Amino acid sequence: MPVRTNQPTLTVSNISAEHIVLATFIPTNDLAVTVVGMTFGPEDPVLVSNAFTYQIDVANTGRNPLSGVTVTNILDPGVSFISATCTLVGTTNSIGTITNQGNLVLANLGALSNGVAASIILTVVPNFEGTITNVVIAACDQFEPDLANNTAVATDTVLDPVTIVSDLTDQTANPGDTVTFSVSVSGTPPFDYQWFFNDVPLNDDTNADLILPNVTTSNVGYYSVTVSQTPGPEAEYETDSRVASLTVGGIGPITLPAGGNRANRHVR
Repeated sequence: MPVRTNQPTLTVSNISAEHIVLATFIPTNDLAVTVVGMTFGPEDPVLVSNAFTYQIDVANTGRNPLSGVTVTNILDPGVSFISATCTLVGTTNSIGTITNQGNLVLANLGALSNGVAASIILTVVPNFEGTITNVVIAACDQFEPDLANNTAVATDTVLDPVTIVSDLTDQTANPGDTVTFSVSVSGTPPFDYQWFFNDVPLNDDTNADLILPNVTTSNVGYYSVTVSQTPGPEAEYETDSRVASLTVGGIGPITLPAGGNRANRHVR
């Protein structure tokens, strides 16, 4: 049963020995804010130059209505501001105004009734690999006895995406030669390599170089590699090399396999 009091103490009398009393104290005025980076999963990073979204929730968890509610968002210097919107949670209704100046985002939300929350969707673009930190501070015109939940911090990892900088080249060899296909990449390591022969995976070849010793005409065909980063349990970033041919003893492949020139990065 709710008991309302404006005193710092609550006295309960005539408690029977066989009863348990559970007291929950709800502040008269209390503003709470949280912030989270919206990646693929909680342990996954975001890519350099890719749009990245924060969700900032500010809620009136006290017993009284609050006025003059503001949210100050201090963006990391390693990101660029793109846009921000604010709606009342559970609706599509916009609330307040949002401005940005020099990566300092200020949202004026006005009044929030008790039990009401607003959600800010803030989009940025990371410019460098590394770690970005977003600091959010909520305030109101009323006195709050507890300011511990008025500040929230989100820290996320920014990944430089894998990119092929030196691609495969066609090779010509004599029977018995050793042939090496190589690819060079840039980005944030570690990298995984999967080589293909005529679009069929080569299960034991997972290095940056594919070495074919003592080649014969059975090695004639098309070779390619997919280089991937797997920085988290729910994200994988890949880039594909061009398809390169191998000719042995004057005998070369006749047709390009299905899949053709696959040099297209994709993210899943």
